[in-house]
Amino acid sequence: MRLATFIHLSDLHFGEPPPEYYPLLRSLSGFFNDNWGHDQRTCEVLEKFIDQRRNEQVGFIITGDLTNYGHPSQFKLVTDYLSLSPTADQSVCLGLTDWKENTISGNHDCWPGRPFPFIQGSRTLACSATFRQHPYWNKIVELSSGHRLHFIGIDTDSDVSFGDKLCARGAFETQLQTLATQLPDPEENDEVRILLLHHSCLPAPGKIGHEIKRESQEALYKFLLKHRIAVLLSGHLHEPCIKTVKLPVSNSETSVSVLEARCGTTTQRTGKPILRQMGPFSPDYS
Repeated sequence: MRLATFIHLSDLHFGEPPPEYYPLLRSLSGFFNDNWGHDQRTCEVLEKFIDQRRNEQVGFIITGDLTNYGHPSQFKLVTDYLSLSPTADQSVCLGLTDWKENTISGNHDCWPGRPFPFIQGSRTLACSATFRQHPYWNKIVELSSGHRLHFIGIDTDSDVSFGDKLCARGAFETQLQTLATQLPDPEENDEVRILLLHHSCLPAPGKIGHEIKRESQEALYKFLLKHRIAVLLSGHLHEPCIKTVKLPVSNSETSVSVLEARCGTTTQRTGKPILRQMGPFSPDYS
């Protein structure tokens, strides 16, 4: 029996790099392939996929990098694509009126509206206006089975240094500290907590940098244990992956696993829409 259906999107990368950067991106495509923008064909495929499910009760989750480099025009473009309803003259759009509910920012969204992160500057006002204030947690979703889903979102680019930005690393200890003081304890054992974060705990072959900084990784593991997070939904690495993450615990007889489901790039030029169903998972807190 299907209890709930959620479509997980990530790394849409709406926008195009300026023409003068095309030769550089082609020559260094192995290092800067994240800078390619969205692709019309993949946007159409995604629109058709979602249109086939208009009559189903489906939730949507987007784990960051909606834009290529955070320019206001890119936020306008992706917002129109996500929220406008398909019409005869505007057929390639998704009509998701509540898409911001379970959406978080990514590192590319936090760029200063210019095509490379080594050009200094803060995230644009369009970035701040597009996303809910991070961290956040939503109302609990009650399922017919009696289970309860609780979605929590953080900004994994909140504490990055200049060097971290160059290497696309995640740093977000302050986000976890804020959540730790405000997030209520789980009300019941049937509450399944799901953390949305852009950066992934799981490595991807061939990726240079892109990891979570050690201090933030350690703080994250402690947070997951203390607040009984069962599932991580991430993106960033453009490679899909569904694996359990073993959390380090002080008691050697205790083993705790958290599921991470990482989405590949959904509408980027160099990728195809990667839409996967998550199987049943029961967190082990024994």
